[in-house]
Amino acid sequence: MKSAKVIVQVIRQRLLALPTRRRKKMLSRQNKADILAACSIAIALPAYYKIKFLLDGQMTVEQMLVPAAVYEVVFAFLLASLLLLLYRVGSRQIDRHGRPALRRLLPLFLVVAAASVAIAFTRFFFNVVVDWGSPASFEFDVAVLAVLLPLIVSGVADRIFLEGEARAAEQATLIARFETLKARLSPHFLFNSLNTLVDIVEEDPKLAVRFIEELANIYRYILEHRDEQLVPLSAEIGAIRSLLYLLESRQPGAFEFDFSLAPGAETHQIVPLALQTVVENALKHNAYSAASPLKLKVFTDDDQLIVENTLNRRENVDSMESGLENLRTRVEHVCGKTVQVTETKTTYSVRVPLISAA
Repeated sequence: MKSAKVIVQVIRQRLLALPTRRRKKMLSRQNKADILAACSIAIALPAYYKIKFLLDGQMTVEQMLVPAAVYEVVFAFLLASLLLLLYRVGSRQIDRHGRPALRRLLPLFLVVAAASVAIAFTRFFFNVVVDWGSPASFEFDVAVLAVLLPLIVSGVADRIFLEGEARAAEQATLIARFETLKARLSPHFLFNSLNTLVDIVEEDPKLAVRFIEELANIYRYILEHRDEQLVPLSAEIGAIRSLLYLLESRQPGAFEFDFSLAPGAETHQIVPLALQTVVENALKHNAYSAASPLKLKVFTDDDQLIVENTLNRRENVDSMESGLENLRTRVEHVCGKTVQVTETKTTYSVRVPLISAA
């Protein structure tokens, strides 16, 4: 038992010592930001002085392009890399320090140390590596660069990678929302459809076969287009016709459907499951029966698909209104356009943008 406890403790310590995936990603992004900053300074610093001397008449274009200029690029890159390494190591030490008073003073010491290291490296490079000498004004500029380097990295390089990560996170969120929508539609809809199928399979076998075919069409559509951001409107219409057929089979006379699409409109593209989302919203918030059917009209207007339904609101509907909100977010992300909702005393309409296939 004692040896088992030791093994467990060792495994636990090893697991705790392993960096988390999040930490790995942060470190990777930080390294990329440092490399980008070092390369940018390697180009920008020599270019700044050459352009300055050229404008002041102290240098010609031919003098700017001499092979010796490579040393200036190497110097700027090594200087930036050295300073970035110093700041990264210093920042880790500051984070690990336990005394709050010293933690407030250590950043100041780190900046002073960076400026001193920058001046010392400049003198070493231009007096030992290359015998060019280092003017006091240039050493001052290098010290200023050392002080401002953290701001350059955080304000430019880090921001690029953070924005990229934010876009990736946003896309992952949208995909998750889409998957949630499909999961929510599938089990609930499948359960109701199977109940209906049980009722009709013995009474009307031909109707049951048609019912199964239409149900298969819906799930085939979901499987075929589950990884796509846009689908042909014709495919979306085909899936919604199958859905409406199943609804009519479950409650005969409770629905009235009207499709009025402009010629050529079905060649446009639309966000997948857009119509299903709008129809599901109409079913959820409105009461319908054979005596008072729910009228659904689907038509196009320029580059928009309009789904309009009559209003007969249910009472006490428990809804977070997430369906249309998720659809609006997906459309804005994919198309850069908005879903428009219009409500009158008698109708409720949703306008979904269409994208030209060309």
